[in-house]
Amino acid sequence: MKVNCFSVIQEELADKGINLPFNRVFELFDAIESSKKIKQKFSELCIGDIVLWRKNIIPISGDSGHIAIIREIKEDGWIRVFDYSKQPHSNEDCLRPGSGEGDMKLILDGDEINGFIWSKEIKKTKMTKVLGISPQDLVELF
Repeated sequence: MKVNCFSVIQEELADKGINLPFNRVFELFDAIESSKKIKQKFSELCIGDIVLWRKNIIPISGDSGHIAIIREIKEDGWIRVFDYSKQPHSNEDCLRPGSGEGDMKLILDGDEINGFIWSKEIKKTKMTKVLGISPQDLVELF
């Protein structure tokens, strides 16, 4: 199996008894987007929650979005996440590409999440819908 952000988070959740019936980030995003359990406000997020977003145009193979687990909630939209990526976040504890923890910023309009900034160093700013959901809610949905 190819290692990517989804497979790493899927394995992390499976170790906790949470099995996701999907193969790519966009499939999970589309399946939960209309759920009442979705968190779209920064104040609703908790440590351990999953955050994810999808690309607008999905390629036949490869990256269809991104998924991470929140390890720490900081100030001003900053969160520390565990994920797999090719590019480093801020304050990394690993080498990329690979799995590890780093800081990224959620772009906020008040409390509403409107996108993300990948890191202070790589100013990859993306205005897009970002969803949060707790692992417990994933269990209830799937």
